[in-house]
Amino acid sequence: MESEEFRILEEKVEQLLHLCGQLRIEREDYRRRAEEMGGRLADLEQEVQQLRGERSAVRDRVSALIAKIDQLTGEGRAEAPAPEREGP
Repeated sequence: MESEEFRILEEKVEQLLHLCGQLRIEREDYRRRAEEMGGRLADLEQEVQQLRGERSAVRDRVSALIAKIDQLTGEGRAEAPAPEREGP
């Protein structure tokens, strides 16, 4: 009976060792993927900052152009009247 118990114990230990090996491989894979994602995140954050700067510059240019148009037309920032609609 003892030899049967040792055989079962050996099988369980082998299964455990195999599982530990698989978990180590998975852990390394997840670490590698996390590093890749961290690098990608940094790239995306930099791109977002660049796009925000560009958007701000475009907004300033559009505001300046609107101000020039307002000066040329003498309207200031007054709203133009809504066009009249024809009846149905």
